[in-house]
Amino acid sequence: MNGNGKVGIVTGAGSGVGRATALTLLKAGYSIVLAGRRADALERTVKEAGPASERALAVPTDVTEPASVRALFGATRARFERLDPLFNNAGTTAPGIPLASRSRLEARSSRSIGRADTIGLLPEIGAGILP
Repeated sequence: MNGNGKVGIVTGAGSGVGRATALTLLKAGYSIVLAGRRADALERTVKEAGPASERALAVPTDVTEPASVRALFGATRARFERLDPLFNNAGTTAPGIPLASRSRLEARSSRSIGRADTIGLLPEIGAGILP
């Protein structure tokens, strides 16, 4: 397994920014754990990595589910025994609404989506799942 010895996790790696980030890191020599809810999309990212795919591990993960996050870190530890960067890109979206039309409830909902995306993995990192 050639590479630079560094290991990262990219959430939301099945599409968009997450996929692009995972592929860029793989190209730079990182081993990458691809996390996302859709196994088929993660496997497409692995295939797109070409020869670097030997350093990719697809782990279907829902970052809103603690057991799923624990499984992600467990798989990372089992395969690579370390973690360098964590690119937490997983997210959900709401339908586009003009800012002037947003109610307080819609604004709160948007904040909670962002909050879940941002802190969903932190308890597991803090729990020492990885050294």
